[in-house]
Amino acid sequence: MDKVAPAINRDDQVQPFTDGQIEKLLKAARGSAHPKRDEAIFLFLLDTGVRISELCALRMSDVDMLGYGAVVQGKGDKNRRIQFGKTTKRAIWSYLHATPREPDEPLFIAEGGHNSGEALTRSGVTQMVRRLGKVACVDGVRCSPHTFRHTFAINFLRNGGNQFTLMTLLGHTSLEMTSKYVAIAQADVVVQHRMFSPVDRMKGRR
Repeated sequence: MDKVAPAINRDDQVQPFTDGQIEKLLKAARGSAHPKRDEAIFLFLLDTGVRISELCALRMSDVDMLGYGAVVQGKGDKNRRIQFGKTTKRAIWSYLHATPREPDEPLFIAEGGHNSGEALTRSGVTQMVRRLGKVACVDGVRCSPHTFRHTFAINFLRNGGNQFTLMTLLGHTSLEMTSKYVAIAQADVVVQHRMFSPVDRMKGRR
């Protein structure tokens, strides 16, 4: 065992989808074999930042359509409430209208295969996302459900979201876990200011 090199513990690499990649992936979802389901899952992941295990465990009774939210069971069996927007709500309604079900049934179900009608599994969601990535020709970023979590977090901050609110929505237990997203968002601010500084862009007025 002395000759075995110790495992290297690397932080999860934060690499979000670009706006262009998101548009291509959404187009691929809408053109898939199960467009209503795939679009609803795509938007739900992007709009909430939930973990794949949390998404797969969702039941109809967990979702509050009137309140634009849902209750998920995170790590350590801790429940938390997440929120989604109007566009995601419409996609979920459209999906449920096509495949209605009872309150105790899964929100997202497998369509086709030996698990048809049962809760969509982590493997099923991962395969779906990879398939969309291939159709959309997305490269330069890992096309996985967890990348949606990164993308949600960074865009939430870019759009003016609060760091403490993000920590709650992601189910983090400390701000340290959220700080990696804050660092990226702050770097964006620096770059944007260099590009669009009001004073630096003044012409003929100095």
